[in-house]
Amino acid sequence: MKFNLVEDFSLSRALILGTLLGVTTFWNGSMLIGALLLLGGVFFISSKKVELIIIAILSLTICFFMTYFFVGDRASVKPELWLGLLAYPKNAKTIFSYYVRLFGIMPLLYFFSIVIAQKKLKVLLTLFCIPMIFANTIKITPDINANHKFMIVAQIGTALGCALVTYSFWRLKKLFFKTTAVILFCGCSRVITQGNNTITIINSVMQRDRKSTRLNSSHLKLSRMPSSA
Repeated sequence: MKFNLVEDFSLSRALILGTLLGVTTFWNGSMLIGALLLLGGVFFISSKKVELIIIAILSLTICFFMTYFFVGDRASVKPELWLGLLAYPKNAKTIFSYYVRLFGIMPLLYFFSIVIAQKKLKVLLTLFCIPMIFANTIKITPDINANHKFMIVAQIGTALGCALVTYSFWRLKKLFFKTTAVILFCGCSRVITQGNNTITIINSVMQRDRKSTRLNSSHLKLSRMPSSA
């Protein structure tokens, strides 16, 4: 079967979407990056690859022009490898504990939903893994807190998966499964609303550690703590 790259091609659609996506940089640059992450995943399964390429190029071009106009030639994005998001200190125990407190059993429900979902929904749910992986491996600005926007995008997909599993249990007639659905609904809702509280807790721990470091190093003559500490 022949694959037609320009099948149902619409230049106006690509230009409009690329422009709309590009100007979002003025409001929130992380939104552009999150959208491009999802579009990057869509690119591999879409028949409108040319349109997606135009959208990406146009939106990035607008982004660079707006960044240069408002910020100048100072780099506002400096990607570097950063594992564990806000978990501190960086070791396997604290990273695991951080994710357990942040998500609970939601990741298990999410992966189970991918297994039971229909093909198209399975693809949609899988795409949300991309911003999740990005948020937990790459730091794009000096402040890692900026990555929480990608976590919010990923949490949308996780919530969809949890809703699918919960609804699947609810549809079963036995009381046990309906009770399980209610418990899952209440539990997942609690995790979603508690996410920001967990981030606040981790930030407070980081602030305490920075203050203790400042006190412990105050006796050194040549010590100079950075202003961002």
